Amino acid sequence: MPGRRAPRHIFFLDSDVVPDRNDAILQLYQWYTPATCGVYRLKRIDAQVFPFSVYKWDPQKNAYRYLTPDDIPKGWRLIPIEGGGLGLCLIDMHVFDIIDEPYFKWELYPWNPPPGGLSEDLYFFKKLIDKGIQPYADLQVTASHYLAPPVALKFDGTLYNTP
Repeated sequence: MPGRRAPRHIFFLDSDVVPDRNDAILQLYQWYTPATCGVYRLKRIDAQVFPFSVYKWDPQKNAYRYLTPDDIPKGWRLIPIEGGGLGLCLIDMHVFDIIDEPYFKWELYPWNPPPGGLSEDLYFFKKLIDKGIQPYADLQVTASHYLAPPVALKFDGTLYNTP
């Protein structure tokens, strides 16, 4: 169709992730990065402040690890990451012209028994990093992560009943 433009971005939002702000997409878009994630707590209620949906590669363990407060420079809002959750993420469509298919795949590791391995989220981010594309996380775009209705896990780690 003449005059019709192709989409420039794709927004991933898992059905169990609810952004804490109405302008989450605009906040992620403002950075003009190839991929920017919001952050949300993983479905683990045993954690203190972390883990969140952002990761760093640990070459000694040959695996991803959660970012810790020491990994985050003081006062930074936008941080480079090596892996993230696609539950709240804005991706420039151009990256799909650079990385090869499959874009998303669950990959098991022989040294990490099932279900251990590389999730489809981390598989995607590894492909970006391998092609020299730096992904980011915006620490001010946060979300709640639903456990099982009507309970959700808020960004601050508290549980609450949802309407």
